[in-house]
Amino acid sequence: MLEVLVDQYAPRPLVVVLDNMSIHKARAADRWLAAHPWVLLVWLPRYSGHRHNPVEKVWWRVKGWLTANRLLPSIGALIQVVHDFFRSFTPELALQLAA
Repeated sequence: MLEVLVDQYAPRPLVVVLDNMSIHKARAADRWLAAHPWVLLVWLPRYSGHRHNPVEKVWWRVKGWLTANRLLPSIGALIQVVHDFFRSFTPELALQLAA
């Protein structure tokens, strides 16, 4: 995933926000990060309840608006509605969800 992000955003600095899942702390990731010093990882707190984690609120919104009780004809259609959602996801909406 990091390779995809670097390919997309290089040569600009890249900040990646992630949780503390153990896979994110693999030795291979450490070696990769050492070779890519322009990539900065920002860790979320070890545990912050889902109700208080703004990222979880975004995923709740995606699930509630796009995928819950809905059958899309293909994975491609699902990807398209998710892309459409994030294209319209304004800073104001993000702040409303985080409140």
